[in-house]
Amino acid sequence: GIFDRLWLVKDGVAQGEIVVDMSDACLLENYYSTNDCSYVIRGGRGMEREWQRSTAADLKRWLKEITGADFDCVEQPTAKDNVKIFLGAGFARGLFDDDLRALAEGEGGCDGFAVRVKGRNIYIFGPHPIGTRNGVYRFLENNTDIIWAMQFSRVDADGVVFTPVKDLKVVWGDARSRPAFGSRGWMRVDTEWARANGSNFCLPIADSPMPNAGGHFLSPAYYDLSEGIQRFSGVKNGRRVIPWSESQVQMCLSNRDLLKYSLERVPCLPHIRYAYPFFCNFGADDNMYPCECENCRKPIKLKDGTMLDPKRDLDRFYSAWYYTYINQIDAAIRKQWPEFQTSTFAYLFGRRKPPIDVSPNIAPVLCSYYRKAYNQPIFAPANQQWWATYKEWAAHTKYLQQYDYYGLCFNDQPMAEVLKFDYLAQLKIGFRSGATEGAGSLEYIGVADERWCISRLQWDPTLDVEQLHRYFN
Repeated sequence: GIFDRLWLVKDGVAQGEIVVDMSDACLLENYYSTNDCSYVIRGGRGMEREWQRSTAADLKRWLKEITGADFDCVEQPTAKDNVKIFLGAGFARGLFDDDLRALAEGEGGCDGFAVRVKGRNIYIFGPHPIGTRNGVYRFLENNTDIIWAMQFSRVDADGVVFTPVKDLKVVWGDARSRPAFGSRGWMRVDTEWARANGSNFCLPIADSPMPNAGGHFLSPAYYDLSEGIQRFSGVKNGRRVIPWSESQVQMCLSNRDLLKYSLERVPCLPHIRYAYPFFCNFGADDNMYPCECENCRKPIKLKDGTMLDPKRDLDRFYSAWYYTYINQIDAAIRKQWPEFQTSTFAYLFGRRKPPIDVSPNIAPVLCSYYRKAYNQPIFAPANQQWWATYKEWAAHTKYLQQYDYYGLCFNDQPMAEVLKFDYLAQLKIGFRSGATEGAGSLEYIGVADERWCISRLQWDPTLDVEQLHRYFN
């Protein structure tokens, strides 16, 4: 068979070398059209070599941890008669072009991978270098019994489990896999665990292709606490909230000076082309209290001539109030920086798609706070309001991201079975994201098991949940 001569290690001695592509062939522009690539790809340009370098270091490290063998890392293959492990899309060009196209075009995450064997050469690659990294970890996982099970641990603790061996032969090396979802993972999860398990949500750019800019800082008071800024604080219970507090009230979005003041600071409009990434989430303050001043509660005239009045339809009114302001931010940014992707939290009063036109360039992060029933799928009768919201926003943009809450204070709750149905339903409406705040409250009483299984489902929701649990345990 194709693996007969592929001994990587014999008696603790490396039988091959790691060859990592650090040339221009690893650049994203070679595999994605510059006219039609997403903000995720645009934002990753310039990081390719760093990603390649760290991927090679990961492979070298774990081969040594498992076998004790020290593999050389080179940029060009040597003349030695040994096994070559080629890392990166540059080495696959001309040999596995069908794989590269399948991983770069169409729907799915950008960080998929392929592993192929030709003679004594092993090719691990993706058009995106993070895909190559994902391929490295699946290569290790499928050719040994290693599992990165628990976070916040080292190889001598419970977290990473494997059987040390002195001999290692390749038995798996013919596969292609692309994640169903673009963003996947857990907020504040251990970075090493995330890298090993294919998660990419809320990580530093060194560890993820997904942009992680922004948050709850729509209010300029987050970065300017001067006395004058208090004039933008919202009104609550008949008085303007002073001093400003994130948990008390939203800013007074009808104040005409607020937009100008904010744009000069965040997103720093005069310098955004030079100082900002290609994406930012301008999220509202973390509270459910819109400003109650007379101007902010003024009825909104819709396109059909009807008036939206907060006294009769509070939810839709304040959603329209909020996205009117986000539209203004987006329009101002796009004049300066047309490639920018504007985002915000679709959260609390802003969770619903409003009855006004929302810029197609606005890709919200949908915060399902608070979903009624986590023990039933999102389309179950108990969750119908949220399912309707999912469908509305998914029809608005293919870049919709999820920010769920099942990982917050999570313990002793079977979730994978339900989320499998959620993810399959999301795929049908084009909502390709699965992520949550929190990473579980500890590693035991089922938390690590559920987290690991859910992360695999975020990559491929068709997997058998029972078999995932069996594999983990």
